Amino acid sequence: MRKLAIIDINHTVNRPSGGETFIQNPYEQELIPEAIAALESMQQDNWVFVGASNQGGVPTWKSYENMLLEMRYCQDMLADHGIYFLTILAAIAEGEKCVQIGGYWCGGLYSHQVFYDKNGNYRKPSTGMLKKAQELAGYPQEVLMIGDRDEDCNAARRVRIPFLHAHDWHEDPTLVQAAIQEYARV
Repeated sequence: MRKLAIIDINHTVNRPSGGETFIQNPYEQELIPEAIAALESMQQDNWVFVGASNQGGVPTWKSYENMLLEMRYCQDMLADHGIYFLTILAAIAEGEKCVQIGGYWCGGLYSHQVFYDKNGNYRKPSTGMLKKAQELAGYPQEVLMIGDRDEDCNAARRVRIPFLHAHDWHEDPTLVQAAIQEYARV
């Protein structure tokens, strides 16, 4: 059975390396060590990962190109640890656009595709990104959302999938199964 973990990126998997609140430069980020351990554990248990990131800074203070580089650099750092995401989805333009950032090099940037929703349903807590993640993963039977913000939790609730807070996941990756079992009882 295929299992899908939809995982918020910023402050769940990575963080700014210079102590800022948000990543300012695509290459000034670091992976959270506890996230690496949790991802390795889940990967051994046959989980597939899709990143889901609200990118509210685009285009206000972060360029589209820097957002792509930031997400791709995160994918590259994860790959250095043998951790592979199926893709990363990034909501921009107040949720009207969802960028799927792929994993192969194409003319100076890694491949990407843009999905549109004039109602802005891609930005969490709306459910568009989570639904798109499930579609791209082939609608697996077991799905879990991991994130650090209320928007992540609310999106998971709205699409009726279990949620695990990043802090708890960092502390104890075995809580993944407990979150799924708890949700099944509700």
